[in-house]
Amino acid sequence: MDGFVEVPHGYLYYRQHGHGPDVVLLNAGLADMRMWDTTLAWLAGIARVTTWDYRDTGLSSWSSGSYSEIDDLEAVLDAVGVSRATLVGVSDGGRQALAFAHRHPDRVSKVCAVASSFGEFPDPSAQETAARRRMREVFAEVEEHVRNRDILAASVVDVDAWSPAADPDDRRRLIG
Repeated sequence: MDGFVEVPHGYLYYRQHGHGPDVVLLNAGLADMRMWDTTLAWLAGIARVTTWDYRDTGLSSWSSGSYSEIDDLEAVLDAVGVSRATLVGVSDGGRQALAFAHRHPDRVSKVCAVASSFGEFPDPSAQETAARRRMREVFAEVEEHVRNRDILAASVVDVDAWSPAADPDDRRRLIG
């Protein structure tokens, strides 16, 4: 099953495959639901799996106003009839999974957050503070590129920031 769900200031594209316990896969950063294609191929054999494109990715609409990622996830779950699920999120998807579980614990059976964070840590060191400041600058640059619909430039900045020690040619191959 696939379709679109209307949300304030736009729409979201989703897919649902398989039968069994509900599992919702949450994408990393700028990725769209295609990042889960190989996982979906086997996971749908043991679970009912829901994937979806966030705003500004894949087949979902571009942001045209303020919105809540948590409300968007809730709208997708409501549209596909998922009342309670295991949330699996990578990177920013893990953060969203944790935030959704915090706000809607009755709708979450488990959370698997991979390479993720729940937000700020208490008492950061000077090095951690500097690293977070730099990442906020990078995130702002990525967001500006996304606002301008320059996804390639956003991807280059994102990959360069997360993989500074990697060979530049290898980083470019990650983008395609």
